[in-house]
Amino acid sequence: MLKVIIKHGQEGRRKLLKGAALVGDLVGMSLGPRGRSAIIKTKYSPPHIHNDGSTIARHIMLDDPIEDLGAQTLIEGAMKTDERAGDGTTTTAVLAAKIVKDYAQRIEEEDKNDTESGFISEGNTGTADVNRMAKEILDTGKLVVERLREQTKSLAKKDLKNVVSSSLGVLFPEFVEEITNAVEQVGSDGYVSVEDNWHTKYGVETELIKGMRFLGTYDSAYMANNKRRDAVFEDVQILVTNHDLESLAAFQRTYGDPKSSFIYELLQKGKRKLVIICNKAERPLIELLAQTVIQARQGNTNLIDFLVIKSPSLTTDQWRDVAVYCGAKFIDKNAKQQLNDVELSHLGSAKKIVVDEDEVNVLDGAGSKLAVKERVESLKIEIENEKDAAFKEQTKRRLGALQSGFAIIRVGASSEPERQAAKKKIEDAVHAAQCALEEGTIKGGGLALKEIAEELGKDHPMFNALMEPYNRIQRSAGGSLKIPDTVLDPLKVTRIAVETACSVAASLITSEVGISDKVKSLWDELDEKLYAQMGVADDFRQDENQEQRFKT
Repeated sequence: MLKVIIKHGQEGRRKLLKGAALVGDLVGMSLGPRGRSAIIKTKYSPPHIHNDGSTIARHIMLDDPIEDLGAQTLIEGAMKTDERAGDGTTTTAVLAAKIVKDYAQRIEEEDKNDTESGFISEGNTGTADVNRMAKEILDTGKLVVERLREQTKSLAKKDLKNVVSSSLGVLFPEFVEEITNAVEQVGSDGYVSVEDNWHTKYGVETELIKGMRFLGTYDSAYMANNKRRDAVFEDVQILVTNHDLESLAAFQRTYGDPKSSFIYELLQKGKRKLVIICNKAERPLIELLAQTVIQARQGNTNLIDFLVIKSPSLTTDQWRDVAVYCGAKFIDKNAKQQLNDVELSHLGSAKKIVVDEDEVNVLDGAGSKLAVKERVESLKIEIENEKDAAFKEQTKRRLGALQSGFAIIRVGASSEPERQAAKKKIEDAVHAAQCALEEGTIKGGGLALKEIAEELGKDHPMFNALMEPYNRIQRSAGGSLKIPDTVLDPLKVTRIAVETACSVAASLITSEVGISDKVKSLWDELDEKLYAQMGVADDFRQDENQEQRFKT
């Protein structure tokens, strides 16, 4: 049975705030272009070296359960910044931890006066007005955000490279050009996938995917039409359905009458290329279509050149994405929609479709701008609400595809730790660049917050907290780092970091009760078993015969 640990009053608050403050120290050492790294070893993986705050924060767990409660509360808040902006975890942790430290000291001083005067006994709650302090933190956060907005400059195209360079730091300057080009191509809402490159020992390779790409392949090698064994069709009509195709008769509105099929109508209009994207097609039909394709390509104008694409891995939502992008009606078997009801108006089209043995790439689909926009907005809401990281990434990829393209940056390195470190820095740089495109830039290197702190004055309760990111960067660089004007940070990242840090810190300083389950250790399990077997009332390790009992 798990034991519940409860700490309250001054002791509870001290432990909670101590754990939260420790997170800022552990994560903060990675801040800045010369930030330090952490080596992390988990139970089922080899050691990895990380220089980003989000990865370090995710692996922090303290021995004391109440201190860990404070730490995890701050970490949870910092990870929210990462979810919303894709960057800024370290800045959030550093700001929140410093706010917590400074206000904890104020609370201690007020409680100490109460204790010395005999107003309260040690360990109980004092008269410090923590709710007033919490409101003070939140109000200051709003003021700082207003000042940041006033400093903001729209991003000039030449400055995007500076944002990427500032985020990457001094370790990977050679990647700046490739990352900048990728972000420029896809824009602020586009999707950039950072993946492993197993074919090269070092460096990055960028691939821009125009149009919509998804998993699938042609259902017969006869449908390929170039030397690379790709199927390349231009100006095509497209049917999108998750049905399994058994025969062309399934499309006939009157069974046995080929002229009652939309395929006959298509041929009458002079359209001789038809792409059918389906779950799968049965072998007899594929063999028939292969013969049809051969004759059509030999010049028979009475036949349609078919391209049947099987995509059994698509979800219903992905099927709908493809249909919206192509301007087609999705014929959904789960909604009891039948193939013999298909009309010409249900078909979509695209300027080009390329299919290889693994993937389908549809270029310039004919979907209406309004329909695509509505689908994009729907996916953005899904991304905002999605909790699972894998589904969130999949939805981002779908979003990029609907917006006519996404980029893939493949990262190679001489060792696995270096590859993982490079991937994370590149991901942060991509997100920073996209945030800068979205909301503009402010002075980087902690200078924007430093200027606001100096404006508020040294007597302001949050002066030291706002100075902390700049001070951390300076300490990591030996205290003499000159930050040039070209160093830029995205407003969105810093804004969300300030908002989140103030929210978390305000909540933490009002907390004076910590309740946590005690994690059962091996000793706890041995205790319980020995108590049951031997009727021992106390901890056997305190017994004078403990060695013999342990052996037993």
